[in-house]
Amino acid sequence: MEKIPNFFRCQSNKPFRLSVSEVTTIEISFHQSGYRDFKTHYIHFVYCYPINEFPELCSYTRMLKLMVRCSGSALLLLHSP
Repeated sequence: MEKIPNFFRCQSNKPFRLSVSEVTTIEISFHQSGYRDFKTHYIHFVYCYPINEFPELCSYTRMLKLMVRCSGSALLLLHSP
């Protein structure tokens, strides 16, 4: 019997290399920039220019997974008095 592939599980088991503070910094830089969508901001600005600040930068799709995991801390930071 042929095994059915599971498309809903993570294809890569690599650990995330960016910290929560780095992900939050990238999210805040997007909100302060003039870009309309995050993908353009990430590919044209973050992925090209601040290489020294984020030496372990990951791909765009991996960054989206990180943002889901770290979204609570960014919300707390933005809504604090």
